[in-house]
Amino acid sequence: MPIDASRAPGRAPIDQPLIHRACAILLAIGALGATRAHADEATPSPVRIELRCDGGSRSAVCPTFVRGLIEETSVLAIAPQATAEVTLFVNTVAIGGTDRVHFRFVGRAADMVPQVDLDVDIDPRASDDAQRALLRRGLARGVARYVEPRFPDALEVTLGPARSNPGVLSPWDVSLRLGAFATRTRDSAWATGRADVTVKHTTTTAWQALDVSARGYRLRWTEVDGTGLQKTTIATSSEVAASARGAFQIAPHWSVGARAFAVQARSETSTRATVDGEAGIEWDAYRADDPRGNQLAVAYLVGGAVDRVTGYETAYAAYQRIVAHGSLRIDRAYVGLQASIGAALHDPATRHALGVTTYLSLPVGPHVDLSLQWSMSRSIGPGFAPGIWYTPPQFGFDDQPLDMDAAVSLTFHGDRTNGARNDRFTALD
Repeated sequence: MPIDASRAPGRAPIDQPLIHRACAILLAIGALGATRAHADEATPSPVRIELRCDGGSRSAVCPTFVRGLIEETSVLAIAPQATAEVTLFVNTVAIGGTDRVHFRFVGRAADMVPQVDLDVDIDPRASDDAQRALLRRGLARGVARYVEPRFPDALEVTLGPARSNPGVLSPWDVSLRLGAFATRTRDSAWATGRADVTVKHTTTTAWQALDVSARGYRLRWTEVDGTGLQKTTIATSSEVAASARGAFQIAPHWSVGARAFAVQARSETSTRATVDGEAGIEWDAYRADDPRGNQLAVAYLVGGAVDRVTGYETAYAAYQRIVAHGSLRIDRAYVGLQASIGAALHDPATRHALGVTTYLSLPVGPHVDLSLQWSMSRSIGPGFAPGIWYTPPQFGFDDQPLDMDAAVSLTFHGDRTNGARNDRFTALD
């Protein structure tokens, strides 16, 4: 008689369908493992690149831009020195107004191209996206020699224009600034239009500038006459000014600067002539030629002025001021904040002024910048009168409790071709 093993004494019955399902699962796992192993053999790994940066770019070329371009490419991967197949050296130097980025690819495997060198020229004033686009093309040109043997279908070839010669490098530039601003105080309001021409000589250790400007004013103010009635007056005036200024670096973070200023203002009833001069020292946490143009500076200046107004005696002024300034580049724009405190040399407690200015500067064309500025100040001290101390109009001691300005301007500039950066003593602007 046949024996039914499933019914043998002391043994549990065997579930045949369960055995069949387990075998099917094991076979499926084995097939999947074999398929993945075959896929791993068929799909090569990305080219592993070690990135090394050198030089002082005026933008975030390396490591920020280049590393990001490598990481966004599926056939490339950032790797440490121990496992890298290619070492990429990135060096940036300033040539005039252009940053020249040198890529050097060094193959570390025996079957790779030993070395590839190429240059990419970028405009540091361009947007981050525009700079990345140029770097992406340069990176692709160099790394193609290492990617092609492993990923031949990942390459495509395009042709572009040849690089132009930067020509003669000059430290001179000329700019024309057209602007307008409005001011509102407790009892008055005025609007101003201005035009400035500046010729500037700039190197990484010093700069000198000559300025000529013309302004027109329209002033409206309200006062109470002897009968107790309010009277509104509207007046116009104009002024012509010239200045010479400059700054010289004496240490990596220290500079000295000076400015001489002369202005003649004419109104419907009087003429005013002022000669003003000041000099000082500045400390900046950043280098004068900081690649990104960032600033965090404090300056101390001492100055004096001689002022003559029709119908009054000649008056003299002596003052001191401390100016703190910070600026930061965000993509193509520069944003800044400046705070200042000024006071008479002989009586600072009762004759002083406080001011805060914030601004935004944005390139809107190859040689055109748009600037927006807002400032607020509070000044305490006597106005002009014979025989007492006063401060020239540009210093602001007119006993106004609060003064707010808003300004917009366009600057048309012909850039110097030596590309030198020097942002020392913006307090002299």
